[in-house]
Amino acid sequence: MNGVCYNPVRKGANEDNGLITLNPTPEDLVIIEKDFKMMQEAGFNTIRTYRPIIDYRVLSLISKYQLRTIVPLFANYERDKNLNLLLKTVEILKNEPSTLMWEIGNEWNLNHFYTHDFKDTTSSDTLPLKSEKELTNNQCIRIIKHIAKLVRKRDINHPISSVLINSKSIINPTEENGCEFLECIDIYGINVYDWLSFGDRFSQWKEMSQKPFYIGEFGADCYNQNNKEYDPLSQQIADKSVVTEILNNLSAKDPDNILIGGCIFEWTDEWWKDPWGFLDTHDTGGYDAGKYGPYPDHFFTEEWWGLVDIERNTREAYYTIQSLFKGE
Repeated sequence: MNGVCYNPVRKGANEDNGLITLNPTPEDLVIIEKDFKMMQEAGFNTIRTYRPIIDYRVLSLISKYQLRTIVPLFANYERDKNLNLLLKTVEILKNEPSTLMWEIGNEWNLNHFYTHDFKDTTSSDTLPLKSEKELTNNQCIRIIKHIAKLVRKRDINHPISSVLINSKSIINPTEENGCEFLECIDIYGINVYDWLSFGDRFSQWKEMSQKPFYIGEFGADCYNQNNKEYDPLSQQIADKSVVTEILNNLSAKDPDNILIGGCIFEWTDEWWKDPWGFLDTHDTGGYDAGKYGPYPDHFFTEEWWGLVDIERNTREAYYTIQSLFKGE
């Protein structure tokens, strides 16, 4: 799985009103097709999105460029808790040729389905929980089990995955509800933003489970907070290092491995993500990630992660990854 995270938001808009794959205009479709063509030319075969793509025009373009999709089903509690809509998505996409797998939750062990300071007004027969504050880890596991059960009743052909955030070590599945949780998920993803290597995470996972896993997010931005400059070279160095490590540890290369691939973060810059910035400017704000953060400044400069910029101009990392995928 040579994957890339794809969340294309228009300049001057945010994710809610500017995600071009939701209700694409003719102009948006031109941009989307250009994206998919460039992805195919680089060697990508999979896209990982944060909202399901159900527009038939976009789906036809995905198939045209021989891409597969990791379909997100329940990432945000407030946004995704309407299970009728969720299951309608399953019905629409379960026979779509591009559907690779279902994905329940993104970094839920950190964000708890983004339930910070929320008020739950959902009845217990809709989701198996009652809470007036942030969900607990066990409540999140119950949600995932419930969603997985509903999805499996409607589709027996596609695997179900779930994505965890990971800093220095992987969540221990032997903790309370851990083993039971593992039984309801076919494939696991972990999001890792580290220096230039994944360390011993591959062997860690193999010691805990024989189930396959993938890296849901990884990579580096191209703005260096140390010198306050655009820094595509450092992005290229970091991306080359971790993509090479993934390719060298694939199960497709050695059946003793259990890694099936990864999705680099991300395809294009998102100008809406700096919480202190403006939607129509390329801001440089973000978050200190500590000593285990992205190379080289250990800082998440939120709006500078693209392999291409918001105008679809390619960066050095794009060509480096293209060479790696071609085995050059």
